[in-house]
Amino acid sequence: MFPLRHFLCCVLLFSVGTLVSALSITDLFEISFDEDVAGNCEAEGAGRFARYIKEGISLAMAGIDFVNAATDSSDELHVQAKRLGTEWFRNPDSDDYESILIYYEKVLDWLQNNGPNDDGDNPLKPYLFCGDSWALRKSLQDPLFGTDGKPVRDNNGDVVLIGDNSDMLNAQSEQAKATRQAVYPYWSERLSGYVWAPAFGPLPTDGYCAQPKAYGFCFTPSSQPLIGHSWISLCDYSFTDLVLGQPKCNVVEKNDFRENVAPEGAGNINDVTPESATFFHELFHLLYGAAETIPPDTPDRKEVYGTWQILGQEPLEGATNGEKMESYQALANPETYTQVAVAFYYTKTLPLADGRRQEFYTGFCTVQDDV
Repeated sequence: MFPLRHFLCCVLLFSVGTLVSALSITDLFEISFDEDVAGNCEAEGAGRFARYIKEGISLAMAGIDFVNAATDSSDELHVQAKRLGTEWFRNPDSDDYESILIYYEKVLDWLQNNGPNDDGDNPLKPYLFCGDSWALRKSLQDPLFGTDGKPVRDNNGDVVLIGDNSDMLNAQSEQAKATRQAVYPYWSERLSGYVWAPAFGPLPTDGYCAQPKAYGFCFTPSSQPLIGHSWISLCDYSFTDLVLGQPKCNVVEKNDFRENVAPEGAGNINDVTPESATFFHELFHLLYGAAETIPPDTPDRKEVYGTWQILGQEPLEGATNGEKMESYQALANPETYTQVAVAFYYTKTLPLADGRRQEFYTGFCTVQDDV
């Protein structure tokens, strides 16, 4: 951990020695470390987010290096990068690699230089929340609050209910159609507005983080235009204390696999994925738009998180006919980019003691002798 002040100016060294600049978390986000403010990150600390920025830059650069190596046959890691691309992005062509490169470059540029979000349409600084206490679920029978946080009144001075407002009802209809489930208005004093989302638990205080194994989420105005600001919220489950590059993966020989089944004790990419990966993942939603970074045609209209689902080894969540992830879906799935960046970071920057390069064959940490 490093104090936030060390990163305010700032210059960072990527692990392979490239000099890069970085902004502070308060340059990039509206974030509070005041324990009395809903959705504050006081318990997590400013130093944690300074590390997230540093690691986010490293992951974005690893992603860029992956594309460069995969598309350059003279690169010393060309074979490893090509195998990685074939597995995770399903044998991408040159146009696909160009698109992948742009995704990583956009994240890197934003972390270093800031700029608009939501596919370039939103110049407002986004919010970064910890937990979900910044929003409270309401009903259609509750009073409608204005941006000043006070109840809205009609021409007769009577309080307007949420269910009486056409804009709110239209937003409810659109979101219900998009999610294929009932949605409810969540009031946020921090955002001075409402978000429509499913009920995440029986209590009005239950938000997204009340779900089992919820890591984080992002909304942008292009998907819900009732609020001007975009935002990311990180759940307690995401704070694992794993630092990029520190955990060692239990490496096995590729030749020890039998019919693509890993030998007992093989480490996998989830063992070494840093806690900052959730933050990195949400940046793709933030910068490209939450609605535009959901892979198309998934059975439950949701993004794909599971490593072996991303790799196409297991059916997608909600699949009725055994549907598995295809290339065009992987190219629109933020977690694909996140795990590939982690994998190539380990391949490029953390060689083994004998000089060989570790890889992630079918998600497991391996070395291969055919290079």
